[in-house]
Formats: sequence, C-alpha cells, structure tokens
Amino acid sequence: MEVQRWFTPEQGNDLVIGSEDFTDVEKALLADILAYARDPSNTDRELMHCLDTAGTYVIDTSVGYKSAEVTDKMRSAIEAGCARMWHNHPSRGSISDSDWILAGCTERTEILAVTVSETIYVGRMMEWPDAFDAVLRENFRRLASDLDNVLQQHTLTKETFNERLDSAHLDGHLLNLSLAYCGVVRYAALLSSEDAKAMADADRVGLVAEGRRWATQQIRDALARHSAASFE
Repeated sequence: MEVQRWFTPEQGNDLVIGSEDFTDVEKALLADILAYARDPSNTDRELMHCLDTAGTYVIDTSVGYKSAEVTDKMRSAIEAGCARMWHNHPSRGSISDSDWILAGCTERTEILAVTVSETIYVGRMMEWPDAFDAVLRENFRRLASDLDNVLQQHTLTKETFNERLDSAHLDGHLLNLSLAYCGVVRYAALLSSEDAKAMADADRVGLVAEGRRWATQQIRDALARHSAASFE
C-alpha cells in the first residue's frame, strides 16, 4: 500500500510535516513552482504538479492562465485516491473555492498552493456532505468579499490604517482557518516570515480575532440555513 504523507492535520492548523521534512522530490517541485511563479513572463499564470501521496514522483504537470488545467492523468490519480495537487497562486491568496471543490473529489486528494513569498497553504476534505455546498459552492466568494469589508471597517474604527490585511492575500487565510474551525475542511498553513509578520501586526490590533469571529458566525449561519431547509 502506498505511503500517505498528509500535510493537513487531523486536528489543529499547523502543518504536520515541516518544510525541513519534505522529500527531495517535494523540495524540487516547490523550487520549480516558485521559479515559475517569479518569472515575469508568467504573470497571472499557474503551474500545477500532481504528485503521489508519498512524495516520490510526479504524475503529471500542467500550466494555464490564472488556472492550471486538471489533465486526464491527474483525474485518474484523483479517482484512484493517490493525488496531491501542488500549484502557485499568483494572487498570493490562500486555498480558493475552486481548490476546495477539487479537494472534495475524494478524501485522499490534498491541494497545496505556494505564493511568491514562499507561504504554503494546504487543504483537504474528508467528505463532501450536501451542507458544504451552502458554504463552498454558494457563499465562499461572497464571504471572502464581505470579510474584506468587515476588516476594512474595523481598521477605520480602530484608526489602524497601516495594519489592515491585504484583501487578496491574508483575508482568505482567515476565512479558511474559520472553515477548519467549523469542521468544514482540513486546513494548514506555513507562513513566510513576511506573511507571519503581517498576521502578527493584524492580530495585535484585533483584526485577526474580529475576522475569525465574523467568518465563523457566517459559516455557522450558512450551515444552519442549509440544515433547516433540508427539513422543509
């Protein structure tokens, strides 16, 4: 049976495997993705590698404008339950709604996104109950947009103009932390020193607590509405 090395924890929000524990193949793939992302000719383009769960070989590779294609070989690996999908995020943002939907294909599909600042975001789902549609398919982008507005308002209220989160950047991280807290997904992040400082600065002025409080409540409300509708 193939060894399965998941970066998403069973509980909590810390990477199970630290960056120093990556296999040689994984280190080479991360370096390849970062080099691609930092090439000025690849602006707004994604490179995606599909690798086995043991981190020993590449199954297939694709590139695309703003979104890399899931190839037939990748689909076969996903269906067989032995795929990890690694790619860059030009926006520097966290795991997206489309990433989560791909992760929801099977409990043994893990999505990793790396940014030019070398922050790593990873997501996995153990199952896809119908209730998840209420959050991930129907409301994810709206929640992300509304969360940004909430944080901007909090920033203005507290007069901490230089401490707000980048709307296309760490706001998504807060939303995904809240999704994990509500039990919707398995999620982990290994922040670069730059992004860790940004989060610490935001936490110091209450942005992280306010963002997570608001997002958690919105997610719970969406799940509750879906649950109530299913009994009507």
